[in-house]
Amino acid sequence: MASIRKIKLKSGTAFQIQIYKNGKRFTHYLGPDHSYADARRKARELDATAHPPPVAPSSLTLDLLSEVYAQKRQMEIDLRRNLFALKSFKEYIDPETPVSQIDHNVVQKYRDWLLEKRLTTATQRGDLDQDQIQKIRRGVNKELINLRVIFNWARKKEFISHDVFEKVDFLPASPSKEQALSRKELEAYYEALPKTRIRLVFQVFRYTGMRRSEVAQLKRSDIDFKGKLIRIPKTKNRELNVAFPLHPELEQILIEWHVPEMSPEERIAPYHIDAISRMFRRALVKAGLKGKSSPVHIMRHTYVTRILKETKNLFLAQKAARHQSVNTTKRYEHVDLDDVSQDLADVNF
Repeated sequence: MASIRKIKLKSGTAFQIQIYKNGKRFTHYLGPDHSYADARRKARELDATAHPPPVAPSSLTLDLLSEVYAQKRQMEIDLRRNLFALKSFKEYIDPETPVSQIDHNVVQKYRDWLLEKRLTTATQRGDLDQDQIQKIRRGVNKELINLRVIFNWARKKEFISHDVFEKVDFLPASPSKEQALSRKELEAYYEALPKTRIRLVFQVFRYTGMRRSEVAQLKRSDIDFKGKLIRIPKTKNRELNVAFPLHPELEQILIEWHVPEMSPEERIAPYHIDAISRMFRRALVKAGLKGKSSPVHIMRHTYVTRILKETKNLFLAQKAARHQSVNTTKRYEHVDLDDVSQDLADVNF
């Protein structure tokens, strides 16, 4: 459904209408010479063009599934990874293939095709070693997981009657080690960022462990300075209005950035979600940390790792990271070789 946002101008009130179509956001602008009734009429027109007609399960092709899935779930979750996985799948199989004809045999042949494709690309780049092979295997498994989300949804909605992934075997791969930054690396990372509000965004990541999508939607009204709380309107797990304590150091940083004086609807991170990633990636390289992966998500890894290292409290880390399962948090209990070296040096043999 299209949303209407009022924009206060000196010449009057303008309107910004946002609509999602096939998982992509489109914006339509109406100037101050239009009324709110005009904006509502335009929103209805855009809604009518964005919603696809109902599709009978028997005629549902892979292409139509992509369109229906994007439309039906656009307000529920971040669709980009799932739709990317489906786009990759359509490179292997004809997009006009009926979904009812896709089973575990098709998926496993796609799995092998995708693995071979990525191994070939890495070989041509000349960087194919054992670590890279394991990374590629994990990447293929991740694409299968994202694809499984779509087919499980289609089965739940009765577009298909069978479980496509029931007999699918995932590739054997060693688990990835969650990377984290030391305090020295964090400072270098921070100094490499532009001297703009992106530095405030960095501090929010550092002291909250919030995900990129969560920080991107954070508004001034979500920070309760009186109650010392930060509220997340909607988490990755689709939980609503999750609240957690505001760290004292972050509170001071927010005050220094004059956040309490912002209007309630002003976003803390006034950037597109992809722009945040670009700025963080450039800063990571500039800080001499290009060997680290996931330039934004590594801040969450660092947050959880720091809690575990300082408190040795697994359940506190789970609560702070808002993990549904403690097994997810356990992945962060890796051993830091630098710490081992220091501890060994202190042993009196």
